[in-house]
Amino acid sequence: MDDMILEIRHLSKSFGSHEVLRDIDFTVKKGDVTSIIGASGSGKSTLLRCINLLETPTSGEILYRGQNVTGPKVNAPQYRSHVGMVFQSFNLFNNMTVLENCMVGQIKVLKKDKETARKRAMEYLEKVGMAPYIQAKPRQISGGQKQRVAIARALAMDPEVLLFDEPTSALDPEMVGEVLSVMQDLAQEGMTMLVVTHEMAFARDVSSHVVYMNQGLSRSRRLCLRELFCLCCVHHLFLWKNQFRIATSCAYGGIRPCTFTDFRNWPWWTTRESWRPRCSPAAATCGAPSATTHCW
Repeated sequence: MDDMILEIRHLSKSFGSHEVLRDIDFTVKKGDVTSIIGASGSGKSTLLRCINLLETPTSGEILYRGQNVTGPKVNAPQYRSHVGMVFQSFNLFNNMTVLENCMVGQIKVLKKDKETARKRAMEYLEKVGMAPYIQAKPRQISGGQKQRVAIARALAMDPEVLLFDEPTSALDPEMVGEVLSVMQDLAQEGMTMLVVTHEMAFARDVSSHVVYMNQGLSRSRRLCLRELFCLCCVHHLFLWKNQFRIATSCAYGGIRPCTFTDFRNWPWWTTRESWRPRCSPAAATCGAPSATTHCW
């Protein structure tokens, strides 16, 4: 139990009569990299905002180190210092420099003195390659640079878990790589992360678990992703009515859609040639680590 950091139990969230999340369950252990994927509007960002207490869940529990943090007596700022968040729109303070953005949380929440906060901020700004820009204001740097500053700011709070809400969605294509590179380095160093993303190659390369969201539904399945992410590079994964469809780009034959008319009868734990997409033998023996997925 010592390595269990977060437990999401029967989490639901409604806005008026619109139910966004319904009965969500999963756990996050130390060192896990969990990618949250699914169509736009399926509740991915709302799930992260609930975990970070930026939204109040309608029902259910969020346990951090075994303690329910959804109660009225929880110190939300203190909790957020352990569970940091990187937003898709950066959310930097425009009136502060890059360095000040990375110091203010340490001073206000962690009560560190300015010199200690500055030293810590510089450490992480150097880590993400932003040390030459410490005196710049957010308006003077690019989107990719802003996102790297946001990552450094979150790291400076010494969090146990980092939540990433589509960190590359607001970036130009040429800037996506520099942000994903920083995140891949963090994953290799053992940082526990929950990442809402549409970057399927990133999810394939670094994830230990995948959560698939679909309209906040609570149906859950687990499977080895070796067949899903090693045999093919996934382009689209979605539930539509009673179909579980995977559009894949294979080594031979280009894009080939695979449709399972009843996903409830799909062989989740087995390997059968009948449902394998066409792939090269090399792809089938690439040796990449398996992962776990939950489908809602």
